[in-house]
Amino acid sequence: MIGVAPGILPAIAIERASGKPLYRQLYDAFRTAIVERRLRGGQRLPSTRALAAELGISRLPVLNAFEQLLAEGYFETRKGSGTFVAHAFPDDALGTKRPGARQAVRQPGPRLVARGPAAILQPTPEPWLGGFGAFRLSEPAVDHFPFAVWARLAARHCRNATRSAMVYGSPMGSLPFRQAVAAYLRTARAVRCEAEQVMVVSGSQQALEITARVLLDPGQPMWVEEPGYRGAREALA
Repeated sequence: MIGVAPGILPAIAIERASGKPLYRQLYDAFRTAIVERRLRGGQRLPSTRALAAELGISRLPVLNAFEQLLAEGYFETRKGSGTFVAHAFPDDALGTKRPGARQAVRQPGPRLVARGPAAILQPTPEPWLGGFGAFRLSEPAVDHFPFAVWARLAARHCRNATRSAMVYGSPMGSLPFRQAVAAYLRTARAVRCEAEQVMVVSGSQQALEITARVLLDPGQPMWVEEPGYRGAREALA
């Protein structure tokens, strides 16, 4: 039998010294999270027992809050699966202002950001960066990648994973991997290097960024290809 994953326990603050009943605090917290779309339609909710244990309260106020949210259409149940956030919310949740509720004031127009990040986040489309196949930048020959071998190796190492694989290591990268890279470069590429001279990065963009910071001074002129790799121009800029 395939089990159903438990719902994520939401961030709910319970004020035991408050005059508001616990079930009402839970109801308001869930309703607000749904209206503000911090909880989305179809998202599975934790069981009442698990939520009560997490909050350190009796299960009864949790049951009362869930029943009210079910009755008002914010929650829905699925037989054998549990309780979920409803896909369609009541009309008053979408536009009706509740008595005493304060509405956040939003200024019209886009949020102001620095000009540099804005230009990076909205790049001009470049035709040589689209599609697949020959002359496509930043794409290896994935149709020749040995997926079967890769899957077997990944499964083998995941079964034998150690605690050290889950924590930070050397900023230069895994030493055994750098040793293997250095051995390959010496053998297949005739490059005289040692593992201490190899640095593992997350991709070409990070390599360009580090290289530019080490070798270039601010304002120094640079030449780049056109058409070329936009990421290289951004790193150099």
